[in-house]
Amino acid sequence: MGGQESRESREVDGAALFLAPEGRTVGLSINRKLVRMDLSGGRPQEICPTDYGVGATWTESNTIVFARRFGEGLYRVSADG
Repeated sequence: MGGQESRESREVDGAALFLAPEGRTVGLSINRKLVRMDLSGGRPQEICPTDYGVGATWTESNTIVFARRFGEGLYRVSADG
């Protein structure tokens, strides 16, 4: 992975997907939970509960900033849960 790449959220089957800065882990909001998954496989790890998870970004400081629903403020949580 070289150069500048987009790290914007993508919505797939109702799940907002976002990539960790290291490029090997994806975060998503699904079934009212914010979870992370290794792209190499494995089970999702729950980070925290959420309502609808309308968007998120994973920062270089291993923090996830996300919106639980439209019209509310932003929330911040450690990517480790």
